[in-house]
Amino acid sequence: MITETPSGEETNPRPPCLLLSDGASIGQLDLGIAKALVTNAGASKVALMTHQGKRFFVEALCSEGTVYIWGAGHISRELAPLTRHVGFQTIVLDDRQEFANRDHFETADEIIVLNAFDRAMDGLEINEDSYVVIVTRGHAHDKTLLAQALGTNAGYIGMIGSRSKRDAVYDALCKEGFSREEFKRVCSPIGLDIGAETPAEIAVSIVAELIKARAEKNQ
Repeated sequence: MITETPSGEETNPRPPCLLLSDGASIGQLDLGIAKALVTNAGASKVALMTHQGKRFFVEALCSEGTVYIWGAGHISRELAPLTRHVGFQTIVLDDRQEFANRDHFETADEIIVLNAFDRAMDGLEINEDSYVVIVTRGHAHDKTLLAQALGTNAGYIGMIGSRSKRDAVYDALCKEGFSREEFKRVCSPIGLDIGAETPAEIAVSIVAELIKARAEKNQ
């Protein structure tokens, strides 16, 4: 919901506007302005935004979950539009600005360029309604992020890679003090088994698993 905050001189403030998940809006606010305000608010549940000299209160009335996609490569570029299309707040994170940008992720709610993947989850609101998707460009980054994800209350944690790669990451984390029991929270290889091979097919398998996880949580 988007509510214009009237100035002291205004006696007839504009009624609130609702921006629906399908991109349509209900209310008198221009659709382009409404979309811009929501995009700039990003994943914030409540935000006070300014546009063309006017202030607006932007509030998410409901949440269908937030997907954090770590890695901005080929799979992520196919995945982000899909997660957004099925109602997830979508946040893309990478340490490469040439990959993590609006040219590659036009529909993402937020794009975060990290200095490094160490402590990459500090300051993020990762809770039971959060879906952590680890699809970086290398085993070392995946291991670093998985260690951090296991320390959160994320409702879903998925990591890309073959079973042998997954086991190598698990073995390395066990040497750092993690238990095998903790890995039961992780979906890896990520995605439903549909025989996916291309980045687009892998993205479909991942978003299908995310939808399944969300539906099971909401039962």
